Order: sequence, then structure tokens, then C-alpha cells
Amino acid sequence: MAERLEAPLRPRLGLAGSVLLLVIGFVMLAEIAVYVPAIALYRENWLRDRLSAASTAVLLLDATATQVPDRLVEDALEAVRARTIVLKMQDSRRLLASGTPPQRIDVRYDMRSAGFFESVSAAFGTLTTRRNRTLAVIGPAPLGGEYIEITMAEAPLRKAMLIHSRNLLALSLVISLIVASLAALSINSLVLRPVRRLTSSIISFGAAPEDASRIIRPSGMGHELGRAEDALADMQRALLRELAEKKNLAALGLAVAKVSHDLRNMLASAQLLSDRFVES
Repeated sequence: MAERLEAPLRPRLGLAGSVLLLVIGFVMLAEIAVYVPAIALYRENWLRDRLSAASTAVLLLDATATQVPDRLVEDALEAVRARTIVLKMQDSRRLLASGTPPQRIDVRYDMRSAGFFESVSAAFGTLTTRRNRTLAVIGPAPLGGEYIEITMAEAPLRKAMLIHSRNLLALSLVISLIVASLAALSINSLVLRPVRRLTSSIISFGAAPEDASRIIRPSGMGHELGRAEDALADMQRALLRELAEKKNLAALGLAVAKVSHDLRNMLASAQLLSDRFVES
């Protein structure tokens, strides 16, 4: 009993699916390239907002009397989300507001001189840390000061950056799906469908090359696939003519062979009769 051959497994993804995945991958790579400076810029803006609030608090605290009310200090620190606010003058260093002073400074970041790579490195350092570090941020100061420095917990910044990253990821996925779908539809219409048509015509014509109805009808498109359809149609017509000629030649040879066979039979009978007449 002959063993039955199993049909080969078809790939789960066709050309359209593969193209769709490739386009999504390329779009996601582009989104990653955009995400790196975007998250660094978000961190810079977040810290800049804190420094702006600290500058406003400095102006407010400096305008008050020497003895600053505790309530005003607490409000200023809450608005800045900082633990301490320090104003550095040319010849002095003033602690304008202080809540619970940090035991140590884990990261010191000077926004006045931070470059692109330093900003990106600091942003990913914030995202990848697992502990609530104490961050000291230095920026330009009002009132002719040298700089203003605020200390704060890094956890609120990291939480805000994670939320922003999640939003960027969701937006990137939506954009990737839209762009990939449009690209896949365009490629399917312009490339894959004509290629499938060529493939189907080749397979169909190969199954019955003597059938003239299976010759592809060119679409008339002027690009490479249109010229391939024209070439395939010419090749199929030439092959059909050659098959027809060979079929006619084969029929003619068969007829000649049959006539030759009949003639040989007639000659053999005549030869036999001639021999008998000679013997008689």
C-alpha cells in the first residue's frame, strides 16, 4: 500500500502580511528614533517648569520681610515640588525655603550647560532607576543671582516620564498601524496583485499549454510589471504556435507512417503473387 504524500505546509503569512509587518517594524524604528529626543525634551521642559516656579517663589520670598511665614514657605515648596530652594549670589548662598532637607544629593543636573547627549543620558537614567533618588537641579536665577538650585525627589519626574512614554507608545502604535495599512494596501494594489496575476497565469498555462484561452491578457500598464505581462503573453503565444506546429508535424508523420505501412503491405502482397506466378 503506497504511502500518501503529505501536502507541504503553506506559510502563514503571504507577501501582503510580510510587507505589513516590515512596514510596522520600520515605522516603529522611526518612532524610536523620534522617542529618544522627545523624552529628553519632555524631561527638560518638566524641570524647566519647576525652575520657573522656583524663580517665582524666589521673587515672592525675597519681597517679604526677613522673617518668612512658615505657611508661605510650605506653599512655595509645594508649588515647586521641591525640598529646598537655594539662591546663589555672587558672594553668598541663601537658603530661601527648606522643608525636609535631603541627607545626600544623588544626581546633580545643571540645565545651563547640559548638551543633547547629556540630556538623553540623564533622561534614560531617570527612566531606568528603581529607587527614589534626590535630584539637584541648577538653572538661571532672577535678581541678578548666579544660579538657583532646587532639590527634589526624582519619583514624580519618573512617573510623569513613564506616563508620557506610554502615551507616545500608544500614539506610535496607532500611527504605525495607519501607515502600515495604507502602505500595505498600496503595495498590494500596485505590486502584489499584478504579481499574483502573473503567477496564476503561468501556473494555469503550464497545466494546459495548448489552450489559447489561458494566455494572459496584458493590463496595458506602462511600468515593469506591465511589460512583464506583455512579455509573458508573447512567450505564451509563441509556445502555443510551436506546440500547434509540432502537433501538425506529428499528425503528418503519423499519416505518412500509416501510408508507408499500407504501401509496404500492398508491395508485399504483390511480391507474393509475383513469386507464385513465376513458380507457375
